[in-house]
Amino acid sequence: MTAPRRWDTDNRGRGVASARAFAAPILDLILAAGEPDWVAEEPDTHLLPHVRRECEDDHSPVHFTDARFVDGLYVIELEWLSSSVHAREIRAVAYRLIGSIAESSTNVVERVDGWTVLYDIVTGMVAGQTRWAPHGHAIQLRIGGDAVRTMLEQRP
Repeated sequence: MTAPRRWDTDNRGRGVASARAFAAPILDLILAAGEPDWVAEEPDTHLLPHVRRECEDDHSPVHFTDARFVDGLYVIELEWLSSSVHAREIRAVAYRLIGSIAESSTNVVERVDGWTVLYDIVTGMVAGQTRWAPHGHAIQLRIGGDAVRTMLEQRP
């Protein structure tokens, strides 16, 4: 039986190794994120200025439109400004924004909801990474706009 292809030119159907060496730190973040009261307060003070600074850069293709803190999740709304876009461009911009607020341990999951590309992010400092008490943030970047909608309408 042939393994399913992982992309259009994949002839192997399988990888070359595991990433087991990185599993323990990922598990540490999972466990920390599950602790009660791990998510830090005041994201408007600690996170938003960094995101806004990136969005206000003359070369930024995104515009900040809104941020809200709901039940421990910090939702940041962004609009793609240029008339066209590719998925990798959105991802590159999202990771630049994530980099402006990321802490020592970060997990990012990209997904699509309707006509918006979402990045669900957990970032923080787990035990052993900070002299302070472990803490973190649950963040969702939401990138939308006409060009994003057009791109998503054209996907297979």
